[in-house]
Amino acid sequence: MSARETASRLGRLRGLDTLSDARGIFALAAMDHRDSLRIAFETAGHPTPAPERIAELKATVARALAPHATGLLIDVELGAPAIALGAPGPCGIVVPLEAQGYEDVATGRVTTFLPGFSPALARVLGAAACKLLLPYRPDHEASAARQDEVVREAVAGCHAEGLALVLEPIAYALPGETPEAFGAAFPSLVVASAQRLQALGPDILKVQFPRDDRGDEADWCKQLDAVCGPTPWVLLGGGGSPEVFARDLRIACAAGASGFIAGRTLWTGVIGDEDDAETWLRRVGVPLLRSLREIAQSGRPWRERAGAPAAPPRDWFA
Repeated sequence: MSARETASRLGRLRGLDTLSDARGIFALAAMDHRDSLRIAFETAGHPTPAPERIAELKATVARALAPHATGLLIDVELGAPAIALGAPGPCGIVVPLEAQGYEDVATGRVTTFLPGFSPALARVLGAAACKLLLPYRPDHEASAARQDEVVREAVAGCHAEGLALVLEPIAYALPGETPEAFGAAFPSLVVASAQRLQALGPDILKVQFPRDDRGDEADWCKQLDAVCGPTPWVLLGGGGSPEVFARDLRIACAAGASGFIAGRTLWTGVIGDEDDAETWLRRVGVPLLRSLREIAQSGRPWRERAGAPAAPPRDWFA
């Protein structure tokens, strides 16, 4: 292993330590939403705030939640002012690499990178890791093969800079697929995606809960844990209710998950009521985050999963 490869490995390990607690459990708050934030306002019947107001809202959320999280996922567009103002404080940050939207490939979806941004810039601004959102259908080979190449490029770019990559595969319905058919396939798609993508080298898999109202979700989580191999996996929030997410998190952590990354579940009450955002976050968001952290302690520490790395020799850089 070359000196650069050794430094990269040590840098990624250090990044994961920065983003987890002393036991090795991840409990990140996410405020990297862009298009989905606009949609959340529209769905709630509110006009989308001006970009400057969204930037202020992101800073407010970061200031409230970051002290109680092990890390903060925040974008480099409207989230940059929060970073500049020090809203995350000493909390480690994770920044997304993807652009909004996606390219269609024979009715499948392919991620595109944020123009002008790169893992090198993420490292310079002080990020502990990068995140890549990945619409993914392992049963749609044309788009899956293209997405695999996107992942390989992201992994190579991040690892060249000593940064960990958090990979977030998202299952979606194909054109013409009925809700019933998609729902029936959903848990197996989550498991198959994790199995295929973990082999490409991401440092963390941020996954959907393999919901299956007709079957044993605990068993699906055990299957998910098995296919992740040495790659730690965490549960994404998905914007669901706190009660449902807490239930899902208990099941996932019992199966071997190493924590969670949650966004709207933690701060949805600020949508449309930005003037009282700080009050809502203090009274609801922060206690919820703390309670989820307690649940996540039943999970598997990420270093236990990844295994003890070989220590480099004293002259590894020579």
